[in-house]
Amino acid sequence: SLEKHPRSRKIHRCGRARPMAGSPERRTRATVRWETAVREEKELDSSIVTTLDSGCTVFIVDTKTLASGRERCKIDEPVRGWVSRLLLEEAVESDDDEEESVSPEPSKKRATGLSSNER
Repeated sequence: SLEKHPRSRKIHRCGRARPMAGSPERRTRATVRWETAVREEKELDSSIVTTLDSGCTVFIVDTKTLASGRERCKIDEPVRGWVSRLLLEEAVESDDDEEESVSPEPSKKRATGLSSNER
């Protein structure tokens, strides 16, 4: 399987996040705030799988607190591994991510009211 061969590419640049088929019942979408290492295990001395670029969308499937008090999040997209909770910004709760690409953008709707002032 592909999972045994992590890509040699250093930084994982994220494209559009697509929900996985047969995804676990509850996943939390989050955004990577700064370039962050994804590790194989939650422990900080485990090997690095890849590095995620800031702005990347990830899906958290589990969160554990280490003895040191640090929170670690397990992600399964775009790669599987563990990242620091501090480096993630959780998205606002949404019931399902099936129609991500169709989600409306309220900012555009609000801006239409300004058009008369711009002329």
